[in-house]
Amino acid sequence: MRRRESIRLISIALAFTAAALVVAIVAGNILHGAGVELYSREEYPFTALQEQYPLLLLVMVNVLPIFEEWIFRGILLEEVARRT
Repeated sequence: MRRRESIRLISIALAFTAAALVVAIVAGNILHGAGVELYSREEYPFTALQEQYPLLLLVMVNVLPIFEEWIFRGILLEEVARRT
């Protein structure tokens, strides 16, 4: 894959991620405004992490599952083996 294609794919992925994040925030705000409680703040395990390190939580829930999927499918192992 050439550099131009890589940049294009990364740009599309970032735009899609930003759009999904905006939709999730808007939907959450609408539900919160309607008085629908989606979860109890005391029982939710990421509440403290969200308050102290919001960017870390964002990375954890968005980036780590991608790496998990890549490792599960062997994509990273294939790339490492191909480059060595």
